[in-house]
Amino acid sequence: CKVCPLGFSQSDEGFAFCYPCVPGRAQPEREQWNCSSCEPGFYAGETQQQSCKECRPGKYVDFKEASKCIPCSRGTTTNETAKAECRECEAGYFQSNSGNTSCDACPRGWAVEYSGAPRCNPCSAGTIASAPASDTCESCAIGRFQDAPQNRTCLQCPQGFDNTNLGATSCAGIPPGSYYNTSLNTSRSCEKGFKCEGTDNGRTACPPGSYSSVVGSVSCTLC
Repeated sequence: CKVCPLGFSQSDEGFAFCYPCVPGRAQPEREQWNCSSCEPGFYAGETQQQSCKECRPGKYVDFKEASKCIPCSRGTTTNETAKAECRECEAGYFQSNSGNTSCDACPRGWAVEYSGAPRCNPCSAGTIASAPASDTCESCAIGRFQDAPQNRTCLQCPQGFDNTNLGATSCAGIPPGSYYNTSLNTSRSCEKGFKCEGTDNGRTACPPGSYSSVVGSVSCTLC
């Protein structure tokens, strides 16, 4: 009797032939009664295979007897061979195509807060991402603003303008009776003894012979 060659097997006696290993199975030895199943991470794409092949980087298979490997889905990657699973991109990273070996960092002005993302989200107006691979967009600080999305920096309110909220998309003119305090970086009501005409006029002390006895005065009163 002849022995079954590599890539073939026969489990019964009295046969004049051997069975070829089917896709997903292989036999690296002669005179064997059965073909071996390919393990997860390996495949055999044709019949009569002597060995199972490793899944290439960017692909995986998570079950036995696979005839082909599966491309990593969007938002997942693997840069190794013979993998039974792909890894999700971390927060701040993404992959928009399937079958890839690495994730891309979100560009400045974009962010993603969850893992396995196929894309990043643009920072909305009033928020920014100053660094690549950001997992959150940061709100502009009080006294600063950003009126457009997808930005990496906030802008300082111009002289005579201010805002009082985080994440502002604009600044408002400082109203009469108030002024911009450069030490505190915010607008303040005009103190007694001063007059404040608003916007970029600042705070002016009442000249000799005049006074202001209330907070928020826009003018001084003659004595």
